[in-house]
Amino acid sequence: MAPDPGPPGRGRFFGDDLLDEIRARTDIVAVIGEYVPLKRRGANYVGLCPFHPEKTPSFTVSPDKQMFYCFGCQTGGNVFTFLMKREGLSFTEAVEHLAGRAGVALPEPDLGRGSAAERAAAERRRRERELLHRVMDFAARFYQRALVKSPEGERARRYLRRRGVRPESVETFRLGYSPPAWDALLKALKAKGVEEAVLERAGLVRRGRDGYYDLFRDRLMFTICDHRGRPIGFGARALDDGEEPKYLNSPETPLFSKGRALYGLHLAAPAIRRGGRALVVEGYMDVIACHEFGFDYAVASMGTAFTPDQARSLRRLTDTVITAFDTDSAGTQATLKGLEVLSAAGCRVKVAEIPDGKDPDDCLRSGRAGSRAEAAGGSGSRDGRAAFARAVERAVPLVEYRFRLAVRRHDPSTVEGRVRAAAEILPVLAAVESPLERGEYLREFAGRLRVSEEALRAELVRWTKAQADTRRRGGVRDTDRRSRDNRELLEIAAKAGNGEGGRPPAAVAKAERILLACMMTSARGMSLVLEEMMQAAEWCREIGLLGPVGEEVAAAADGTGDPGAWVLGWFSDPGHRRVAEVLLGLWGSREGGSGEWPPDAAGVVDALEGGEGAETVGRVVFEVRALSEEAAVEQAVRDCVGVVKEHRLNSRIEELHRRISELERKVSELEGDEAGADGAERARLQSILFELIREQIDLERHTDGGTGHWQVPGD
Repeated sequence: MAPDPGPPGRGRFFGDDLLDEIRARTDIVAVIGEYVPLKRRGANYVGLCPFHPEKTPSFTVSPDKQMFYCFGCQTGGNVFTFLMKREGLSFTEAVEHLAGRAGVALPEPDLGRGSAAERAAAERRRRERELLHRVMDFAARFYQRALVKSPEGERARRYLRRRGVRPESVETFRLGYSPPAWDALLKALKAKGVEEAVLERAGLVRRGRDGYYDLFRDRLMFTICDHRGRPIGFGARALDDGEEPKYLNSPETPLFSKGRALYGLHLAAPAIRRGGRALVVEGYMDVIACHEFGFDYAVASMGTAFTPDQARSLRRLTDTVITAFDTDSAGTQATLKGLEVLSAAGCRVKVAEIPDGKDPDDCLRSGRAGSRAEAAGGSGSRDGRAAFARAVERAVPLVEYRFRLAVRRHDPSTVEGRVRAAAEILPVLAAVESPLERGEYLREFAGRLRVSEEALRAELVRWTKAQADTRRRGGVRDTDRRSRDNRELLEIAAKAGNGEGGRPPAAVAKAERILLACMMTSARGMSLVLEEMMQAAEWCREIGLLGPVGEEVAAAADGTGDPGAWVLGWFSDPGHRRVAEVLLGLWGSREGGSGEWPPDAAGVVDALEGGEGAETVGRVVFEVRALSEEAAVEQAVRDCVGVVKEHRLNSRIEELHRRISELERKVSELEGDEAGADGAERARLQSILFELIREQIDLERHTDGGTGHWQVPGD
């Protein structure tokens, strides 16, 4: 095997001798045996392939050759390859994992590659992550001690006793308590020599007008770990009824992203591999209860919105996922969204419907007496565990679950109800890939709805044809739509300002100038701006804010779109947008090999038509001088993109408020069908508004009162 250069920015280089030593000290049968039940057959071991479904073992492991191979799907390799395919690791991560397991010391990262700036940046990132991991581990231990030993922690201890949480779970899940003082953790870490800015970067403190203070205070703490069991973030629950927010999660950090992490995954992974299935629940307490009662393959997402990244994490461990969310209306919607995301990731998904509308924690800890206290003592929880186990074992596939929902919503005893239920199930039937399976479901549902099988089949054919016609018409208009969306994005950007002539507020204008300065500072600065703006645009697309951004992001991700389209949309000031357009053009030329970076300010002015924007370039150059260090550039990019994100979100919310008010006036003046149409549009916009306000609240969690975190440098 050739020496590994490692992924970009990591600077790792492993020679053949080192790799051979790791392989020699690693038992490939033992490693793969943790994922696949293996049986000895002669000199080799065989089992069911973990990379494709099969009933007859065709997966073979050779301990002599230290190799594996599947004769069914032709997948093979060594122990490094297996971990990369099964866990989704990079080669470097697989080597690091196996070296640690085998007790082989790895050399320090090779910093002899790349330019001096690239080597320095790689080393800073490596050291920062190491420091953040140490800081997060200290914080987890600090909170654990506060829960177990501090007098103030009695409130949290009493809460856990009331909820029936066992003492061993407190240790296993690293539960903790954040003291009520404003700076308890801050003081403890500063005494260890950790700077306040590092703690803010870790998501543990905030910066206010009077200095830094602890983010989490007087809350029960749930430690969120990565797949290796290292703390990367926290979930914090309020202990007083009515305190808002009830749950407060760590902000996005270099270590933690709530869209990628799964609570309890590091504990559940071995059981998921052994049993071949995962159980997804909604909350921290649900996961803890499941593990206490023997369902140790349970995990939870960070909230109810399941993401593709989380689905891929589970898919690497198993292809069978059971969801057991709350059965209230919000839980039903979360279940449907989770099923769709998991299905798209290639998982076979099922839904466990918990009886009596309970969540998993309530169900498991309930019994004949029905009290948590008795459940904690074990006297009444057997019935609850049995009921939950039945729900899990009787979990139904997506098609069946959607059919049951349709029947609940529409009375099948009436003709209208049967027709509506049938119409609701058509998209689900159409999504079934196997014609045989689809035919069986169609026959089954027709009988249960008491409608003609032929009629239901004809409706399915008609619906499928209508969808195909719609997609075909949409494809013809695709190019025109992209152009129109592009113009709409720029128009929205121009209207986003609150000042005269569509100019943005002063803080937003300065943030845009600093972003331009970062683009002109270095190639690294330009790359950072493009990366952060892409992520911000993806955020827009995910929350339904500005549809055109979503279209351009999708195109850029495919490599078919123009990145300038979605970058320019973030600049509200026309002059800033023009300078950004020139910089993007020069950047494109530079990547084609005809220019260096950063560009000369005079060259930027020359590229502006008629010299327009020369004054803007001068202001930008002034900002460049304040960005001498790369760390300052990285922080400036993050903060300034945060400013424009917040501005865009607030502007969109104000626009929706105005449109809803106009529709309310129209509805009050109109009658009949016209009033109904406007009323429906008003309801649609209100639904969008509520979602954006939730996002606004989430953004404000990262700010000091909604405005203090995203500091425009220099203010």
